Amino acid sequence: MKDQFQIKNRVPKSWEVTSLADIARINPKISPNGIDAETEVTFLPMKLVEEVSGRYNGSYIRRFSEVSRGYTHFSDGDVIFAKITPCMENGKVAIVESLRNGLGFGSTEFHVVRLEGELPRKFLFYYLIREGLRQDARKHMTGSAGQLRVPSSYLENLALPFPPLPEQHRIVAKIEELFTKLDAGVKALNELKMQLKRYRQSVLQSAFEGKLTAKWREEHQDELEPATMLLERLKEERKNRCLMEQRESLRWVMESQIRNSSAADAPDNVMRDFLIEMVLQDLDVTHNNLIDSVVAAYLHAVSDKMDINSLTKNYLRWLHDSMIALQNDGLESKVLQAQLAGWNRYINEELNPKTPRRTLTPILGAEYSMFDSFKQWLVTSSIESQGIGYVRRKFLEEPAKTNWEKSEAKRKTSELDSSSFPELPNGWVWAKLEELAAEEPNSITDGPFGSNLKTSHYTAHGPRVIRLQNIGDVRFVDEIAHISSAHFDKLRKYEIFSGDIVIASLGSSPPRSCIIPESVGPAIVKADCIRFRSHSLMNNRWINFALNSDSTRKWGARAVHGVGRPRLGLHNVRNIPIPVPAAMEQAQIVSEIERRFSLIDAIESIIEGSRTQSNRLRQSILERAFEGKLVPQNPTDEPAEKLLDRIKFIRAEART
Repeated sequence: MKDQFQIKNRVPKSWEVTSLADIARINPKISPNGIDAETEVTFLPMKLVEEVSGRYNGSYIRRFSEVSRGYTHFSDGDVIFAKITPCMENGKVAIVESLRNGLGFGSTEFHVVRLEGELPRKFLFYYLIREGLRQDARKHMTGSAGQLRVPSSYLENLALPFPPLPEQHRIVAKIEELFTKLDAGVKALNELKMQLKRYRQSVLQSAFEGKLTAKWREEHQDELEPATMLLERLKEERKNRCLMEQRESLRWVMESQIRNSSAADAPDNVMRDFLIEMVLQDLDVTHNNLIDSVVAAYLHAVSDKMDINSLTKNYLRWLHDSMIALQNDGLESKVLQAQLAGWNRYINEELNPKTPRRTLTPILGAEYSMFDSFKQWLVTSSIESQGIGYVRRKFLEEPAKTNWEKSEAKRKTSELDSSSFPELPNGWVWAKLEELAAEEPNSITDGPFGSNLKTSHYTAHGPRVIRLQNIGDVRFVDEIAHISSAHFDKLRKYEIFSGDIVIASLGSSPPRSCIIPESVGPAIVKADCIRFRSHSLMNNRWINFALNSDSTRKWGARAVHGVGRPRLGLHNVRNIPIPVPAAMEQAQIVSEIERRFSLIDAIESIIEGSRTQSNRLRQSILERAFEGKLVPQNPTDEPAEKLLDRIKFIRAEART
């Protein structure tokens, strides 16, 4: 009653204010009697009803027997109103007409309003799609979060301004006249937005084919390094990475050996580890003679003409003297230091009267044959003649080269076939995406699948999760999802950083991509979001633009696989063809693209502002309409009070 009183004070005196239940039936029942089970009816799920516009897809047909239970019934001329969040807030309201056999069934999340007799349905429709009403209905929702619904009592008690019937028709006609003009304006804005979208692709395609910088390239031809040389440099860096990985592997082995060193270590292993340790120190050429002399001293110290005791003393003296010689030359050997410490511990135990007397003979005696075998290795491997360089080749360079060759051979098994690709300008080359990746582990990786990351892991705060929703065309969409810091620590393998590119392998138009901005902070990628870190010699913004070009999209459409939810596999993503110009030209192309895109962004901002203004104007028209300010009142119209009395009489007659 309070709402009715407030509305009454705002509307013309010739109007009345009534509750919706006084002029309509809310959720009327259907009697199945007389309806054949095979009768065809219209079927209308929630997803087929548009927001605010009142349009819907009524092409789905079912038999009455299939939908008579478990669905909401409605008839021609009824108004359906979505009651569940967020469909209600989004304005899913429609007048259902031209139903198959006059009958329809749909989602149970619809309320049905059936107006009495001659009342215009569109008058009620426009009243229900007002933003103010949806906001008010939101306050009256009941139920749990995610399952909030507008109760039927809200519609029954809804206060409705009620003008005379002719004025209701005039209001509807005026609304539709003004909305038609607004629709024409919005249609023009949408067409302009589509033209801008096509222009974006045109810019990317021109850049992709080298047309955007053709004049610039001609003017700077002498300054440009051919892209083939750039790829060779990337190839050389992959080779260097294999060398670094082999070095780190050896370093890890050395550290383990040193930690576990004892007097029982075979001297040939000690000598080998010492030489590898020297290699890992990246010795200057001037140190080679010193290392060679240490090797020669070793051969002398372990002469097979010596007895066991002499051998022991000479070996220990060699350990001691070699360490001093190295220190004098600014070097250090943790291998020899650990071996000497192990022997000192053994000797201290030997001299300790509290422990049983032991002899050194079992230690070195058991290893005596190994001295001979190791001396033979030293001689046959030409260390005496080739020095430390041999060890470097044997334990570092040759294994690294072997690993690199295996890696390159694996790349060649999926050689890029560019025969079907557009022709590139001179100096450009085609390359697979993986060839442009940073030289580090997991530079191309997918997010965690299955139980490692589920919706239940999401939290209100914490590190971010980058999902498909975040990947727009070229740009990042700031849709927020979080996980806990503890869970983030478990998934650091999938961490993504600002400047990385994230590629959608699922959804519309893969492989669309964007660059992660600095504002994201700590984050991981979700499944079907491929993290790509470009090589420092490549321009990551150029790669991002190339990934979003029409040619790449067409390639992706041919490469997707799977039934139901086709996607690009990680191997597909690795093989995405990317045109590679010279590094200088990459930067120039990016500058040209961004200059044009900034202009497009400015125009799109104006369009969005105009669309927002149009929506506000629509709501303003509706508010004025239901305040009696949109059309003039006609004193000759039958008073609204008489119309209400007539409706009450008709309804009373129907009940008797």
